[in-house]
This record gives sequence, structure tokens and C-alpha cells, in this order.
Amino acid sequence: MRLDIPYLHEDVIKKLIADRAINQLPDVFRLSFSSLKEAGLSETSASSMLTALHHVQTQPFKNQIRALSIPQVGESRSKKLALRFKGWNGLLDANDQEIASATYMTRNQARLVKGYISTSEVVKVIRFFQ
Repeated sequence: MRLDIPYLHEDVIKKLIADRAINQLPDVFRLSFSSLKEAGLSETSASSMLTALHHVQTQPFKNQIRALSIPQVGESRSKKLALRFKGWNGLLDANDQEIASATYMTRNQARLVKGYISTSEVVKVIRFFQ
């Protein structure tokens, strides 16, 4: 997933996993100040990271799509999906043909997109965005 969250780097992620503060991606959005401090972040860094995590929810839809690192979907296709579907409910309800026609991808590519955004872990992140 491409989330430009300051201070969320490999060492911090490993520590958060070891401390059982996160087990899967959606857990990142429920991190507490204390768990970040225990992972070795300073008060300032922990505050900055929590602020950045909060702002993920307020990002435009196209940025949220891009943040999910959906296979076959880069910046251009993120914009096309956002223009066509207007929100997560529309995109989640779309079938592979609708996704393909909105993004000029093959139907097989669209199936990959649909399959990815339909996984339980990704749906949890999407629900956080909403």
C-alpha cells in the first residue's frame, strides 16, 4: 500500500508487529500514541504520524484509490476510477466490465482490480476511508 505516512518505515513496522500492535494493514489506522512511543518514536514523531493517518481519511477519492496500490492502477487510472465511480460504494459495486471501460484496461486486468478491492483486508481499509 502506498501511504506516505511520516515515520512509518520498515523498522517501526517490524517493532509494531513484534509488539502485536498491528497484525494486518487495517490495524495501522487504529494505532495509539502509546503504541507508537513503545515502537521507538519520539512524541513529536508519534504525533506527526497520527496526524498523517487521520488525514488519509480526508484525502480525495483518487488519492485513496492510489494509496491502496491496486494492481494495474496507477495515477492515471486512479483518476479515471474516481471520476467514473465518485466514491467507494460505487467502485465496490462495479463489475469488471464497468471497471475495464472506465480505465481502458482489459477485462482480465479489471478482474484483478475487482478481486483485489474485494479482499477482506482491503475492504477494512476502504471502510476506514469512508
